[in-house]
Amino acid sequence: MDLRGQEIKNTYGNVVTVGSSAGAPTTGELTNGQNTSFTSTYLGGNFGIGSAPTAYGSLNVLGIGSAASAGGAIIDIVGTSGRLASIYTEASGKLVLTADPTNAQASSALEFNVDGSNAMFIDSSLRVGIGTTSGTSKANILSPTVAQTVLTLEGNYASSGSVELLEFNRSGGAVSGAIKYQDADTSMSIGTTTSHAFIFNTADAERMRITSTGNVGIGTSSPNLSGGSSGSTILTVSASSASRNGILELNGTRSTENDYVAYVRMFNNGAATPVADIAAIRGASDTTGSLTISTSNSERMRINSTGQVLIGTSNAQSGTKLQVAGVFDVWSSSNTLLRSRHDGTLGLIQAYTGGAAANIGINTEGGNVGIGTTSPSQTLHVSGSARITGAIYDSNNAAGTSGQVLSSTGTGTDWVSLSEISGVDGTGTANYISKWSDTDTITNSQIQDDGTTVGIGQAPSTAKLTVSGDIQTAAPETTTASAWKLGNVGLGGVFVGAADYVTVSVGGLVVKLPIAIFLRTQDYYDRVIADGGTFEGLLGYESAVTILKAE
Repeated sequence: MDLRGQEIKNTYGNVVTVGSSAGAPTTGELTNGQNTSFTSTYLGGNFGIGSAPTAYGSLNVLGIGSAASAGGAIIDIVGTSGRLASIYTEASGKLVLTADPTNAQASSALEFNVDGSNAMFIDSSLRVGIGTTSGTSKANILSPTVAQTVLTLEGNYASSGSVELLEFNRSGGAVSGAIKYQDADTSMSIGTTTSHAFIFNTADAERMRITSTGNVGIGTSSPNLSGGSSGSTILTVSASSASRNGILELNGTRSTENDYVAYVRMFNNGAATPVADIAAIRGASDTTGSLTISTSNSERMRINSTGQVLIGTSNAQSGTKLQVAGVFDVWSSSNTLLRSRHDGTLGLIQAYTGGAAANIGINTEGGNVGIGTTSPSQTLHVSGSARITGAIYDSNNAAGTSGQVLSSTGTGTDWVSLSEISGVDGTGTANYISKWSDTDTITNSQIQDDGTTVGIGQAPSTAKLTVSGDIQTAAPETTTASAWKLGNVGLGGVFVGAADYVTVSVGGLVVKLPIAIFLRTQDYYDRVIADGGTFEGLLGYESAVTILKAE
């Protein structure tokens, strides 16, 4: 330290004038230990250089020359190679500590030590090290103690306000980011403060991006791939290369069957009830389970571990791939639907157009339909009985008329009259029962049926059966059997009322018969009497009776 030309005053009022010439010191001069007359100098009390000493420090320095004109004071540390460092203050009150102020050294550094250890280091490239003297960044911090917090940022804040603990800026400030504390909800945030994306990297490669509009992309720098005009995609997961898949994994820790493993829940406007849920439910093991889709907290569809799809129920029936509890509709663009449902008694398949019943086509593109069979051989194959309560239409889409028969044409069917059937002809009259008059001719028989009564040989009357002429049975049988039947009896005369009857008792069997039936032969009359039978109301065999013969 060169004090030549300076006055040194102590607090006792002593003044020492330091010589101004170079070389060997003269009487009254002080040097830095190179004086041949003095090996050391002790000055007691506080001293001032260029000014009177003060009570604030042991040494007070007032700058002169160029430094004084700048309002500052300079202390230079000089070595054999020149000025090594300087300390000075500016008029603004700023203290400047400079290493190699003349830039005479090839490289220089400024180091602050505490207890013999480096506390801070500034090298010639203006890189700062805290706890280290090496580093490639502008600021390098090394914690010498294991598990010790490296950097703590603490800021003051107003109630419900916020404070930026750390701010990041691009040169010029057009792009900025910050770590903030939000007191309103006691939260910490990190991200950009300007309208720019925030990116997360690993291995110096982008892995996730949050755009300035809030869309999140994983594996893509362009989330919102759909670009819908009514909204934006909030999360986009994309493969990072052509050989990879886009996968979103949710891992639960459940161990009980039917526990919910993972959820994707969708809400609107912060409502407490989700609009929709997609959930995974644990099965009997960690690798089995079901996928459910719910709306308004109610399950609507489930795909179980065997691949069965259940709609409106969670109870699967064996052997089904699709099970719907309720009405199952299939709609078309023309407002036509095919409906399948069960009305509690039987299953129904119906078609509607605009709410009105419509036609249904089965296998319209080809193929056979089987009812009661799994191997239909024709377009419609019914294994079992079939009941038709309406008309049957032929190949001409005609239902035919009364009296016609359905005839095969070889390639279809046709309703035809009997006269149209090959090899058969003849005529008939209404209410007459037909008969074959020869091998290929149909004509009227003697029997007429008006739908209420029957007449033989004449038109029906008021009786159920009216016969014009006699009725003859087979030849009489012996009377040795145990029961009786009608035999060798003819009809004659006219029918009389139901009250006009006789009672015949044969072998304990009592039968009341119309008087219009009368015995033809004395032989039958005698047989009844011989077998212990009786005729009540008869004068003889000429009276009305029916003979019951055992067989």
